[in-house]
Amino acid sequence: MARLLKDETLCAEWKLFLETHYKSDIETIALEYPERRTLTIDFDLLDKANSKLSDLLASQPFRSLYNASEAIKEIDTSIDEKLNLSVRVTNLNELYPCIPPNKLRTAHMGNLLSIEGFVRKATSVAPKMIVGAFQCQKCGAIIRIEQDEILLKEPSECYEDQGGCGRMSSFKLSMNLSTFKDWQKIRIQEPPEDVRLGDQPEKIDCYVLDDLVQVVIPGDRVVFTGVLQTMPKRISGYRCATFDQYFDVNHIEVKQTAYASIDISDADKQQIITYSKSPRLHEMLRGSIAPSIYGYGDLKDVLAIQLFGSDTITHVDGTFRRGDLHVILVGDPGTAKSVFLESAYLLAPRAIFIEGPQATGAGLTTVAVKDDFGEGQWTIEAGALPQADLGMACIDEFEKMDPNDRDKIHRAMEQQKVTATKAGLNVTLNARCSILAAANPKEQSFDIFKPYAPQINLPSTILSRFDYIFTLVDKIDPDHDIKLAEHVISSRIDVGSVAPEISPDMCKKYIAYAKDKHHPVVTEKIKGKIAEHYNELRQKYSKKEEDDDVDLITPRQLETILRSAGANARMFLRDEILPNDVEYAIKLMNCAYMSRNVRHQPSCIATDMRETET
Repeated sequence: MARLLKDETLCAEWKLFLETHYKSDIETIALEYPERRTLTIDFDLLDKANSKLSDLLASQPFRSLYNASEAIKEIDTSIDEKLNLSVRVTNLNELYPCIPPNKLRTAHMGNLLSIEGFVRKATSVAPKMIVGAFQCQKCGAIIRIEQDEILLKEPSECYEDQGGCGRMSSFKLSMNLSTFKDWQKIRIQEPPEDVRLGDQPEKIDCYVLDDLVQVVIPGDRVVFTGVLQTMPKRISGYRCATFDQYFDVNHIEVKQTAYASIDISDADKQQIITYSKSPRLHEMLRGSIAPSIYGYGDLKDVLAIQLFGSDTITHVDGTFRRGDLHVILVGDPGTAKSVFLESAYLLAPRAIFIEGPQATGAGLTTVAVKDDFGEGQWTIEAGALPQADLGMACIDEFEKMDPNDRDKIHRAMEQQKVTATKAGLNVTLNARCSILAAANPKEQSFDIFKPYAPQINLPSTILSRFDYIFTLVDKIDPDHDIKLAEHVISSRIDVGSVAPEISPDMCKKYIAYAKDKHHPVVTEKIKGKIAEHYNELRQKYSKKEEDDDVDLITPRQLETILRSAGANARMFLRDEILPNDVEYAIKLMNCAYMSRNVRHQPSCIATDMRETET
C-alpha cells in the first residue's frame, strides 16, 4: 500500500459531513479520549448525505478513511488536544450484500466490503507494530516507517526528510520509540448450511486491531467489514507470483440470531400467518418432515416442536433453563433414522450434520490446538456444537462415538456450553443448540422379549438429558407392510405424490419467523394444570411391572413439558402458553414412552394413537 497523503479537498468534504452528522458523537469521545479512540459511521447515512464520498470510500477505503481521520483532527472540541481517531464503518451490507468466503475474487481486492461466516479459531492478543522507529548506526537519527503490511518493513536509507544523513546504513529497531496496538488473528469459515454438497468449506484469515480484539470468540456468527488484501507466498525465503488473501477488518458485527440471513418477504409473512391459523397446522407440518417415509406420525410431531423450540429462561442468580429440545432415535436398521435427521437438517434455519464415528472430541465440542495458524502458540478451535449455536446439531450413529468423546457433551446438552482446557488456556464457548441424535441398539436390532434400556449402548447420564427417546422397531405386520410398500412404490411412480403441503423453503422461513418474533411465556392460569399433569405422570410411570423397564418421571420431564408447550404455542404464533399446549405436550410425552414398549409397539408408531388436533 502506497504511503497515504492528505487530500485537502477530500478532507474538507469529510469535515463537513462529520460536523453535520457526528459532532455530538465526537464531543462525547473527546471527553473520554484517549481511552476511546474510534468513531463509527453509518455507511447508509453517508451515502444519503454524500454519495460521491460513499462511492470513494467503497473503492478507495484506505485513502478515504485516512482523510476522514485527518478531518477529525481539524474539528474543534471541548479539549485542546487534537483527536487522533480511527474511523469504523457499519451498515455497509445495506447497500453492498455480504460476500461469503468462497466468493472472494481478485475483483474484490482493495475494496471495502463485508464478509459473513462463523469464527473457527482465534489467537491470543499480541502487540503489533504500527510505526517502527529505527536508529541509524552511522548518524544516530531516528527514522520512522509505517508498518502497513504483515512483514516488518525497514528503511532502505537514512532519509534526509526525517533528519537523517541520507546515506545507506544499517539500522537498529528502537522498541521504546515505536508505536504498537493490540492485534489478533481470527479465522472465519463459511457457515456449514451454506456449503454445497461435495465442496470444502472456504475460510479466510482476518486481522483485527485495537478495540476490535477479543470482540468475538470461536463459534460466533459474524459480519466483518474491511478490506481484502494479499501478500505473496514464500517458498524457501523467495516470494512467489501467487498470493495469499487476508482480510483487514475495520468493523465487527456479531449476529445474535440464527435468522438474520433468511429473507422473508411480506408475501411470505402473510402466508405464514395463514398457515398458523389453520386447524390442520400439525398435520401440514407433520407432512413436511420426511414426507417420503410412511407413518411415524407422533415422531414427526416431536421433530416439528423440536424445530420450533422455546426460549431459554435466565434466573436472577445467573442460572438458566434451556429452551432447546433434545431428541434421540434408537431403532433397528432400516427404520429411517438417518432420513429423519437429514430432513430436520434441511428444514432448520441453522443446522450442522455430523456422523458419530467422525465426531471426535475436537469435532464435536472444542479443542486447543497448536498449528501454523497460531504460529506455534495454542489456539482454540470450535467444533460442531459451537458451530450449531442457536440452531440444531444432527448426530448420526451416536452410539459409535468414542465414549470419551461422547461424555464431553454432558455439559453441552444441559448448560449449553463447551470448555477447552489445555496449556494454560481455559475457554468456554456457547453451544445453544438442540440435538437430534440417532443410534442403533447394542445388538443392532431390538429383542422384543427383553427390556429396552439394557439394549441401548448409551449411559443413563446421557439418555436422561434427552427430552424424548423414541425406539423404532422393524416388526413384521402384513397390513402395515402392504401400505408401506404401496407408499414407496407410489413415490417412485409419481414424485409429487409425497410432496409436502408446506415446501421446505417455506417451512424454514416459517420456523425462522416464529422463533424470531414470538416468545411464549407461562402464565398463572396454567400453572396448576401443568403441576396436575406432572403429578399424574409421576404416579403413572412410577409403578413398574415385573418385566417393565420404563424410566421414572423426574423434574427433567417437567422441564420437557414446559419446553414442548412453549414450542407448540410458538408454532401457532402465540406469545402465551395455553392449556391445550400443555395437553399436546403431555400427549407427545406419552407417545414417546409408549414407543419404548418394544414388545407391543405398533409397526407404524402412533398412527392409531393420535388424538384430536390441538
